[in-house]
Amino acid sequence: MKKHNCQDIEPLLPATAAGALDPEEHSDIQAHLAECGFCMRKLLEYEETVVQLAYTVPQYHPPLTLRSQIIAIASSSSSLETGIAQRPFQPRASGIPEPAQREQPRSGSLAQVLGGFYRRVAPAGLAFSVVLLLVTATSMVAMIQQMDGMAATVSDTTTMKRVLARDGVTKMDLKPMVSVAKLSGQVIMAPGENQVVVVANHLPTPAANHVYRLWMLKKGGDPIPAGDLKVDGNGVSMCSVEVPVDPGDAAGVAVSEEPMDGGDKPDGTVVLEGWYK
Repeated sequence: MKKHNCQDIEPLLPATAAGALDPEEHSDIQAHLAECGFCMRKLLEYEETVVQLAYTVPQYHPPLTLRSQIIAIASSSSSLETGIAQRPFQPRASGIPEPAQREQPRSGSLAQVLGGFYRRVAPAGLAFSVVLLLVTATSMVAMIQQMDGMAATVSDTTTMKRVLARDGVTKMDLKPMVSVAKLSGQVIMAPGENQVVVVANHLPTPAANHVYRLWMLKKGGDPIPAGDLKVDGNGVSMCSVEVPVDPGDAAGVAVSEEPMDGGDKPDGTVVLEGWYK
């Protein structure tokens, strides 16, 4: 992997924040960020900007009754067409003049072809419109959920920026405890700060219903569970984790793969570990 400097990395930070890089470029940038606090702070600023852009579009919550109303309209339209098709012929009362006969289109004429085509396509068009409306409503709900996730991202970014700006901030490298190519990790912490920043690269995909969990280590004591890491599809984690003890009162940090509902002691495989005391 080529070693990059800040001049190489900084122009790519906006695309990194927008998630527009391929996995190899993303991995190279994460490796640089693990060693460069300046570029990491710049990336956090870009990420905050990207998230805030989504809030410039007004968000509307669809009414809970929208889905049922659409289905009801579609059902009533179908019933109406059926009723028309089955309506019996009513003879015209005597004395009422017959309307002028409309000229029927010749067999095979354009009007007849288009009319038949319309009768075949119209029901499918109605069904497609209903599906489109349902999908739109579902997409709006998904958008709302995505916005909630973005709000969490803004909070996480703000926390990381605060930790990096604290006096006495230190970075500790984590040693790989398993044989995985290019696996690396760092923890950034500050005295008196109850949040630490974790940066890890090339984490293996965890087993089903498993997560990567951070532990605070004390010499001669049991590991203390801190929190779960947020890991993307490329095995990259860059997040803040709230720790139950002041990092200054601990002596080291470990990351292990654990069941989601795991207990207070690590039962899984430790993948990264580091001691600073």
